Parts: sequence; C-alpha cells; structure tokens
Amino acid sequence: MTLPESTAVATNDTPVPSRRAALSTQTWLANWALFIVLLLEIAFFWMLVPDQFGTVANLQTTLLSKSVLAIIALAVLVPLIAGEFDVSLAMVFTVTMLVAGILLTSFQLPIWIAFCLAIGFATICGLITGLLVIFTRAESLIVSLGMMILLRGLSEALTQGSTIVVSGETGETLRYLTAQFAGGTVLIFLMIVVASLVWYVTEMTPLGRKWHAVGGSREAARLLGLRTDLLRIGSFAAGGFLAGIAAVAQLSASTTATASFGSGFLFPAIASAFLGAIAFRIGDFNARGTVVAIFALSVGITGIRMLGAPNWIDGVFYGFALIAAVAVVQAVWSKKQ
Repeated sequence: MTLPESTAVATNDTPVPSRRAALSTQTWLANWALFIVLLLEIAFFWMLVPDQFGTVANLQTTLLSKSVLAIIALAVLVPLIAGEFDVSLAMVFTVTMLVAGILLTSFQLPIWIAFCLAIGFATICGLITGLLVIFTRAESLIVSLGMMILLRGLSEALTQGSTIVVSGETGETLRYLTAQFAGGTVLIFLMIVVASLVWYVTEMTPLGRKWHAVGGSREAARLLGLRTDLLRIGSFAAGGFLAGIAAVAQLSASTTATASFGSGFLFPAIASAFLGAIAFRIGDFNARGTVVAIFALSVGITGIRMLGAPNWIDGVFYGFALIAAVAVVQAVWSKKQ
C-alpha cells in the first residue's frame, strides 16, 4: 500500500529544513573551528597558569611580538592565493631592515624617506622574483629559494658580521611605534590595519578575485581572458611590499638589524598561512584565517612554555601544525576537484 501523493510529498519535504539547518551549523562550526580553538587555548592556559598567562602584560607582549610575524605571514599569503610559493620573503624582510638601517645611520636620511626607499626596495625584490618565475617558467619554490640564497649573501655583505644600530634622536623617534596608544601599541594597530587591507583587497575587490581565479586554475583563468602572468607577478610584488612594511615596523620596534634577524620568521609564516586555509574559507588561503592561525599557534607555544616545555618545542609545534594544515587543505582540494 502506498501513501497518497500529497502525503508522500509532505513526508519527503519535511526533513529538508532540518537538514539545511544541520548543514548550516556544520558549515559555521567548520569555518570558525580555528577561532574556537584559539578561545579554548586561552581559557585552558588561563586556568592552568593564571598568574603568568592571564595577565594584561602577557596579552600585550603576545600581540606585540607576533604583530610583525602576522604581517610577514600576510606577505606569504598573497602569492599563495595566486598559486605561487615565495620562500624568499623572510630574507626580503631581513635585507630591507638592513637597507633602512643603513639609510638612517650612514646616509642620515629622514625617517620617512628611508622607509619609503626601503619598502620600495622590498617591492622590487618581489617584482624580480615574479619576473624570474614568469620568464624562466620554473617553479616559484625553486626561483624564490635562489632569491633567498642571493639575499642572504647580500645581507652578509651589508653587515660584515656587525649589527646595525639606530641610536640617538632617530632611534628615539623610531620607538614611537612601540609606544602605548589606546590600550595597545601603534605596532599592533598597524598589524590590524594591514590585515584589514589585505582581507579587503583579496576578498572584496576584482583584483583579489582574479588572484583567487589564477590560484584555483591558471589555465581556466587564462581561457577566461585574465592576464595570468601579470597577476602572478603582481602577487609577488605585493608580497614584497608587505614584507617591506614588516621590516620597517620591526626596525622601529627594535632599532637594531642583523643579517640573521628574519631567519626564524619563514616557517611560522608559512605554517600560519596554510593553517589559516582551514578557517573562514575552508580550502582557500585567506587573511582572516592567517591572522587567527598566527595567534592560535602563538598562544599554544606560550602556554606550553609556561608549563615548563623546552625551547625546541617551537619548531615541533610549527612543524606539526604545517603538516596537519597541508594535509587538511589537500584533502579539501581533492574533494573540490
């Protein structure tokens, strides 16, 4: 015996709203999972070590120390969105710090001129990497690795093993970026502004949508009429520009620069960019996820250290996060294809 047609229709239709609600909830949880993990980390370590972790000073220190790293991670993010991998950006950051320091100490240039020239230098470095990738048709990982080695040699040539120190009145002026302002520091607010601009450009503008299209399928983007080579070059230049901003911000905060200053920034930045791809826009590199990933990793490492973990835990933590993030992102990409 069969049900009347009207009853059958009602029976088939009834679960649809509930299924849609369940899918909507699952999607929301998936998108916000990394941010929820961050909040749980904060609550967990706050309960375990409240006298150390749960202080305003620790919050400000974490935000301040990771603000520059967050900008470098955003620099790495932009080429990744366009399907490219630039591992030279940490050395671009280092050499740009040295260039800015030399312009301030040896040439006595005004701060704003020195900073503009330094950021311009970083942008040109990114531009050269992009041009080399296009004209050689080599993998961006290999080309940027060569650029990283070249810049490392340049950094050693610029310093000759010494430390560049910006002192005197110029040094005091630079420290303004770490001065207290509205409950935080100028450097923290700079990170927020940069992150907001990167989010807006990459997700809300035609340029950002074109980068995503090229990163999703270069051939499909070319068939749609997009100038893929120019867009790829632009992503490298944008990454260099952001690395330059990070460099002058760091120089302002520390007033010193060495040839090895940026060596510890590359892998945390890459790990954060990939880990951020499992948040907000799952399977897509995005600015919001990258920033949340920076602080999720930072809070985890800070809390574990306060519990007595050794210093080498940093590398293990970042390495594990990178492997896990790449695995998840690859699984999402496989399902999309």
